[in-house]
Amino acid sequence: MSKMIVYICVIWISATENNEGLTQCIWHESQVKYNNILDCQNDLPHSMELLRLRIRQEFGSVPEKIFIEPKCLLRS
Repeated sequence: MSKMIVYICVIWISATENNEGLTQCIWHESQVKYNNILDCQNDLPHSMELLRLRIRQEFGSVPEKIFIEPKCLLRS
């Protein structure tokens, strides 16, 4: 069995010389249980797109940037 964990950062306000900006980051563990690493890796593009769409549906164009970094791991 394997699982997907995703590091998501949303940049609300970019940093400048005069301020540090505003960025919020979280770790998320997918509720999907994969039979093996390959199944998880094959699902990465789809999962990234779903997360990006969900964030845009929730917040519209307010976030300046969205970073999504998924990883597949063996479930212990």
